[in-house]
Amino acid sequence: MSSIHNTLKNLWPKTFLWKKWKALRVPSDYESYRVLAKECHQAVSKYHATVETNLIRKNNVGSFFNYVTRKLGTKLAAASSVKKSDGSLTSDDNEKADIFNSFLLESLQMTMENSLYY
Repeated sequence: MSSIHNTLKNLWPKTFLWKKWKALRVPSDYESYRVLAKECHQAVSKYHATVETNLIRKNNVGSFFNYVTRKLGTKLAAASSVKKSDGSLTSDDNEKADIFNSFLLESLQMTMENSLYY
């Protein structure tokens, strides 16, 4: 949690530097803003990667699917038809569930294989 706290702490100076650059147009202010913006972006990315890794290591399928559902929002529910592996579209709920399950299992297996190297 401390990494997200540090990231949020850096957002105020970033906002201040952006407003200062917009008002005065001093190149050094813009460069300072860019450096801090890059640090914030890296910190947020690292935080999300840590959360996802912890979720996978937790080995709790319910937590994983809740996380995926939150990330996808209504996009998953709005899928009226899904493309099958042969290229045809299906609107059958059971076939769509099978396609999504196989995709998520493949993604999880790839993530687990990649995490073995870290």
